Amino acid sequence: VSNSATGKAGTIQTSTDQLQLTNGARLTAEVKDGDSGEIRINSRQAQLNASTISTNTSGRGNGGMINVVTRENLQLSNAAQVTAQTSH
Repeated sequence: VSNSATGKAGTIQTSTDQLQLTNGARLTAEVKDGDSGEIRINSRQAQLNASTISTNTSGRGNGGMINVVTRENLQLSNAAQVTAQTSH
């Protein structure tokens, strides 16, 4: 979910057996001015390899919530990141 206007970005929600993000993949909820969106992931296992899950606001507002629930494991490798931020 990406928004260059103002307001609240939406929510990304997924339930899956296995989530894999590789080779620079990005799962992002962001907004220019306002509260960024939320990301909710529910899976048996999640693997991020050189990839990013992030929420961001570049103006006034709050970085959104990231909620990752795994029943077995969460693996981050090769500088993979999970971040929530505000840049203002």
